[in-house]
Amino acid sequence: MPSLSIRIPNPSQLCSSRDSEPNDIDLVDDGINTNRNPLTIKIKIPKKGLEEQSADIHSRVFCPAHLHETVIALIEHHFCAHPLIPGYSHPSTVSIRQWAVKQMYTFCKENNLCELWAYLWENWYRRGRWELWARAVAPIEVPRLKTTMIMESHWRQIKVDYLYHFAKPRIDLLAWILVTKLAPSYSKKLDRLLHDTSRFRELSSWCKSFKSEWQ
Repeated sequence: MPSLSIRIPNPSQLCSSRDSEPNDIDLVDDGINTNRNPLTIKIKIPKKGLEEQSADIHSRVFCPAHLHETVIALIEHHFCAHPLIPGYSHPSTVSIRQWAVKQMYTFCKENNLCELWAYLWENWYRRGRWELWARAVAPIEVPRLKTTMIMESHWRQIKVDYLYHFAKPRIDLLAWILVTKLAPSYSKKLDRLLHDTSRFRELSSWCKSFKSEWQ
């Protein structure tokens, strides 16, 4: 790699005033007196210029289009792995996670996808994230539901029941709906689950008044 050398004079060689001139001794430097030797700084120059390096960084692709299906298939494969389903690795929760992490890391390394691996590790495969979506976390039984199914149902309820007139609501309106509309409905459902009323649904307002008058 080429380098650039810059020679900086030693402070002891500098003149004490602007009008003073160096004497004959200062002009002769035989390299023996280290106090008067100039300092040398070497700067390594990369083969590619800064503009070329910046262009390379911006031209990098997070994940090429022809590898999208492969990455999705790997994640789906890791999601379905379970100790009760043989054929993946040692039938244990820890071994399945180690197998999944190693397989995904090897795939990203072979295809030079460092950005993709950083994203997958931070959001999917590290401790604390793996337990949110992998079926192998529950070794006794195979879970039927997926995390995405629950979240999609949650957001579908918000869009259909409360935001059917607002395609892109303001953040303050969304917060008001979540606090005043959605939260009370969940509170009522929780109350019905904790206090058995022998009914699947709560009585409507007209049913309550009718029942009170009939009694």
